[in-house]
Amino acid sequence: MLYFSKMDGRRWEPLQHDNQSTVAADFRLRPKRRIVPCRPRSLYHKRSITMATTPRNPRSKSGNKPAVAAPTGVIPVYDSALMQERRQRILDETRRVIEENGIESLSMRELSKRANVAQRTLYNAFGSKDRLVGLVIQETYLTQLSRMKFATAPDTMEGVIERLARVCMHFGRKRNYLKAVMDLYFAPTVHRDTITMMRELSYGNSRPWLLQLEQRREISPFLSREQIEGDMTDLAFSVMRKWAIGDIGVARMADEAVRGFLVLAAGATTGEAQARALRTLALRKRRAAGPATAVEAAGMADMAGVE
Repeated sequence: MLYFSKMDGRRWEPLQHDNQSTVAADFRLRPKRRIVPCRPRSLYHKRSITMATTPRNPRSKSGNKPAVAAPTGVIPVYDSALMQERRQRILDETRRVIEENGIESLSMRELSKRANVAQRTLYNAFGSKDRLVGLVIQETYLTQLSRMKFATAPDTMEGVIERLARVCMHFGRKRNYLKAVMDLYFAPTVHRDTITMMRELSYGNSRPWLLQLEQRREISPFLSREQIEGDMTDLAFSVMRKWAIGDIGVARMADEAVRGFLVLAAGATTGEAQARALRTLALRKRRAAGPATAVEAAGMADMAGVE
């Protein structure tokens, strides 16, 4: 049975119960369907054509076998002088672009034009843009570090302080380079191998000293040498990050990096190493500003001649 409402033109349908009986008091209100003429579908709808495409395998020049890409993380071997010269030219041009305009303006297409190589060559040789920038950072850091003259041994606390302060002051003047290091290190999509490489560069400042402490058993029994290296690296990068975003200046960056190192050293070591770290912190407090030791002050003073 159908019941139509005279007021709004809608129809009433009886509600069918489980016992197939119709109860006159239970009705469900449903709108009437309107039949509207419409145009054929083909007049106002475009047919979506889906083509089943199969990716083509790249073919090698010598035969019909598909070219096999190098495994991820494997650096190709350059066995000829021409290939080594081309690789070095690419790294030099990448470093110039970063120092001139920063990592934001680095484009693989523009870099291929400046280095006079094909864009495919960049990806075949380095894999990705992040790996290329990571190699440039590594080469630049090691080259600049080898040109610095230090007055202290690397396996002493004073040597770690001097190297840490001078690295901060030296690369702080190369704003685009150090900013590129921070942007790459804190990028969420950067490859893990690049992060590991950058951390290994930082480990080199404190590892000789920590190895000496490990032999003398002056490292806290609650920590390991690897954990201390990681904590010192995290602290150094966090301080440099504050400089990169403009919160602190270059001198403040070096000062906070040294102070953080001494605080970690005082808590992570025992014996003579801990006593020396505490004495250096007390000396810094009395001075209220400036470097931690006279050796560090001398190191900062002669940095102007290091390029």
